[in-house]
Amino acid sequence: MVNYNNILIRLTIIVTICLIGCSEDKHDNPTETFNTHSNIIIQKISQGEEGNINILYSVYPPNGNVKIMIEYTKNQSEWQMLPRDKVKRGKISRVDRLIKWQPDYPVREDNNRINYKIRLINKSPSEMKPVESGTFVLTNNKKNLEGTFKWMINMGPGCILDNKKYLIYSHDMNKVYCIKENGAIKWSSLRFNRIGSLTVDYKGDLVLNETIFQGKDKVPIKAIIRKIDGISGKTIWIYSLENGLVYSKPTINKEGIIFCGTNKGVLIALSSSGEKMWSFQTDGWIRAAASIAKDNTIYVTCTGNLNYLYALDPAGTLKWKYKIQGLCSTHSPVNDADGNVYVSSKNGILYAIDKKGKLKWRYKVHDNSESWGSVVISENRDIYCWTNDIKLGDKGGKIYCLMSNGEEKWNIPIKQIISSMIIDNNGIIYFGSYKDTGNGNINAINSEGSSLWSHPCFICPNYLKIDKRGTLYCTTKDVTTNRYYLLAIRCYLLPPTCVP
Repeated sequence: MVNYNNILIRLTIIVTICLIGCSEDKHDNPTETFNTHSNIIIQKISQGEEGNINILYSVYPPNGNVKIMIEYTKNQSEWQMLPRDKVKRGKISRVDRLIKWQPDYPVREDNNRINYKIRLINKSPSEMKPVESGTFVLTNNKKNLEGTFKWMINMGPGCILDNKKYLIYSHDMNKVYCIKENGAIKWSSLRFNRIGSLTVDYKGDLVLNETIFQGKDKVPIKAIIRKIDGISGKTIWIYSLENGLVYSKPTINKEGIIFCGTNKGVLIALSSSGEKMWSFQTDGWIRAAASIAKDNTIYVTCTGNLNYLYALDPAGTLKWKYKIQGLCSTHSPVNDADGNVYVSSKNGILYAIDKKGKLKWRYKVHDNSESWGSVVISENRDIYCWTNDIKLGDKGGKIYCLMSNGEEKWNIPIKQIISSMIIDNNGIIYFGSYKDTGNGNINAINSEGSSLWSHPCFICPNYLKIDKRGTLYCTTKDVTTNRYYLLAIRCYLLPPTCVP
């Protein structure tokens, strides 16, 4: 692993009132004044093929006349103005503007990474108010692409990956977006009801759970499941639930059957054409998505006054149920190659249960943990899970590696809040972490727990996905603007073999 000496450059983009248009833009009106009450939003930041930084931002209302000044510093004390010949500016539309900056790379070989922080400031006669900010890493070392920034776009809180078509799907409050590998939006759907989550089936179509609200107080009154075409975004069918709301992501098996749980504790099975096949009543509230084992057994948990793990056959008949101590995790049960299932609880216990419903072992972390973390399993059957110690706050994250018999191999403190974790077939573990101050990281560690790289982002990096070409995608939230972004990070020089 190369030991990088990071150079911190703080890049401040100041938007000021002016009467002079951009010299590179033929469409600017030199007599037009900028509305000081405009909203300025970073839409996308990307690294070009020549190493330049491309910053796409929008100005509302349209046609605001802006002048961009860029300052940077290497030691956060001596600020310098960026030379005019290093920046090109222009309009893409009445709303969208583009900045292209060609930075000077450090000469020394060990200085092949640069941290950039971007901030847009809306300057009025009375105040300078920051309205957008972002942090990312740019590299000038073409031979080492581990953990390097690829692109970032303004998007919603969730994402899903279609590894067959190399497409990313994301959503905001009411719309679904299909995004290409380069960060360009291929299509966006019509406006739907409030979207909770989405998933992709074996044909590449999408299934959404939505909530319908009523009145000024926006009281949730009904839930629907919607299937849309993955190529066009058009609705294929809609199923309206008779009772209850859906707060967990739909699960789809290889035959296209859709399973979704409600806050009334009912697991519903829908055919690929949107017809109800069966339903199963649990003893609590279903908060986590169901999981499907190799033998087609359906595993689902309920939480509330009673907490159980249920095993159902494909027809929806109960095979067995196991009582969980404490509230069940909001993450799905996880199955291994031998048919064992793993479930974690809020009181810090990880359960390993065999396919007949018998407890194999349980591992107690410690009394202060909220073991809401996801569980991932490597090809050699090592089990990785994470916890957050509530007494330590944003310094209480820890990752554990357990053997298949439940014995601990190692644990490492993260000293941040952990928000998500995945693993690939190369045994590399990726996880998101953050602090309450609004700063976060995407991290990569090997099977021994040693750090490989870390990439800065905003808080709550979540929905981590990695494609077969070695790009990792996740969502992250900027607390200063309350906006979500979809971030793409290049993890490998050569494509890995990934876990689906």
